[in-house]
Amino acid sequence: AELHQIKVRLHQGERQKAARGELRISLPAGLIHNRDGSVTLNPDEEGPERLRLVFAKFRELHSAKAVVRYLRRGKLLIPVRPLCGPAPHDVVWRAATSARVVQILKNPAYAGAYVYGRRRPDPLRRHPGSERIGTVAVVPEDWPICLKDAHPAYVDWDEFMANRRRLANNVACYDADRSGAPRKGNALLQGIVSCGQCGRRMYLRYSGPEGDYPVYVCVADQLSEGGPKCQEVRALAVDAEVERLLLQALTPDRIA
Repeated sequence: AELHQIKVRLHQGERQKAARGELRISLPAGLIHNRDGSVTLNPDEEGPERLRLVFAKFRELHSAKAVVRYLRRGKLLIPVRPLCGPAPHDVVWRAATSARVVQILKNPAYAGAYVYGRRRPDPLRRHPGSERIGTVAVVPEDWPICLKDAHPAYVDWDEFMANRRRLANNVACYDADRSGAPRKGNALLQGIVSCGQCGRRMYLRYSGPEGDYPVYVCVADQLSEGGPKCQEVRALAVDAEVERLLLQALTPDRIA
């Protein structure tokens, strides 16, 4: 019981120090601690410029995987500060991956914010045979301590939150009304068309000898209950009607 009380007091002292922004926390690549404990941008020009390029390309391409493809085509590495290894505080250069790009885009330190409590312990996520308790990410609205404009930033807070929302919307989840990131294809309404019978989102498949005839298919009942398909509709006729209505609405007199 005494050890438990000591641990509680230590944790409370840590939270109070973090509430003042004085608790020293690990910084990602592109940010460093000064001798007085303040945080500033890394004076090395190559690292900050590469991070600014990541944010600029995501602003342009709207997809983390598209940013990864751009960096890999140009053979551009990104700076990473690993948390383990013989030199945990040294910046190393690694090949771009989706996980690394997402970590950059979702890290509030790049928005100039001091955050404590981005993850919380979750005993249910303990790996078998491990003594460490797993953790789960906490949404920004539930961060216990978030001090904005605590140090220089690469992007402002509004853009940081917009990036998080865009990343969430890029993951297709029809139940949450997220259509996913735009992809290649001939169908005009892919990801946004709903079934007229059940109201759920329709998938897209291609038919024909060359696989170039798009078809909207509702397979919600088939996936959830193992039943037959709700319906399927050839996309060309539907797209033509939507195109006609759109062009009709965009005539100069209608716009005026």
